Amino acid sequence: MYRGTLFETTGKVYKQSRATINPFFAHPNVLKATIKAFDEQTRRWGKEFSGDILDDFHSIVKFAMVDLLGDYCLTKEDEIVLKNVITHFVRKCVDGAGDESAIPLTKKDEEMFCEMEVVASRCIEHVKAEMAIKAKEGKSNLHDKGLVYLMLKSGNFSDQAIKELFVNLVVAGGETPALACCKTLAAMAQKPAVMERAVQEVDKIFGANAAIDPSQIDSLNYLESCIMEGLRRYAPATIVGRRVIKETKLCNVTIPEGSNLQVSVHAVHMNPAVWDRPENFDPERFCKGKAVPKGGFVAFGLGGRACPGKRAYMRMAKVILASMLKKYVVAEDETIKNNLDSFMPNRFVAWPSEGHITLKMVLRQQQ
Repeated sequence: MYRGTLFETTGKVYKQSRATINPFFAHPNVLKATIKAFDEQTRRWGKEFSGDILDDFHSIVKFAMVDLLGDYCLTKEDEIVLKNVITHFVRKCVDGAGDESAIPLTKKDEEMFCEMEVVASRCIEHVKAEMAIKAKEGKSNLHDKGLVYLMLKSGNFSDQAIKELFVNLVVAGGETPALACCKTLAAMAQKPAVMERAVQEVDKIFGANAAIDPSQIDSLNYLESCIMEGLRRYAPATIVGRRVIKETKLCNVTIPEGSNLQVSVHAVHMNPAVWDRPENFDPERFCKGKAVPKGGFVAFGLGGRACPGKRAYMRMAKVILASMLKKYVVAEDETIKNNLDSFMPNRFVAWPSEGHITLKMVLRQQQ
């Protein structure tokens, strides 16, 4: 559906486009928006909850993303659309196990994209109106690092191009950090010593305060190590792809110009020649002061086309997991086993084959 957009441009056009949107990924409100979405989406859990957390984590990331894209307050109608879109794509991945025909876009997928484009259009019109107010009065409610604002201000993007990037970031951009958070939290629950150390760090940094202070998120070094190890051990993206723009030789193999080259993220992250006991979930690998083996970690890609949102997504993941550990005692559900190693074939995102990541949460003050 989105051929020829930013993701497929090259050369000077790509560099100019990246330069325009890069400030968005340093948006200072990433953490505030994520905390707000976390509070709203987990309210239904109440004092105790046991069940699948995939949908909830996707909602947290995607609602935060929309908030950041255009300083746009979703209407009730928009919220329904976004929830339907999230549910559709989550359930599509969950229910399509082994079905290769689920990979191409279906008619229903196209309908979901079109519904999201309507929300994107409203966001664009909102930003345009705020820009007009700013031009007239010298101030507005827009943040100068909102993505829609940056793209409109540059004058280099059509409304359609903005809508397409908006939809791509909301629909696809939220899948990997949401799944990474789910699998990392579940892996921590399987390792009580790891969970205890992470909880102790969260308590030490934030003390008795009920609220998470965004300014102190970067102090959560051990929790960051847990997330990095979660990204290594249970990489949410299955492949990193590149188009070969000129004939290249790798390991004495000649790769013709125009080839599509794909690297298995799982194979890189589980390579015993690079990682000691790669099958173990061990956050100590990434603890402060330890160097990551060169080329041994490609969760965000490498080079000039590496994920521009790496830092934003890492901070988003940290604040989600810190909020979880601050608010809840998180443990495995004894009745349902999570198989974190399983994922569906022929998917870019490593969805669990069983279609769920189930955990048990109890409010900490109830303990």
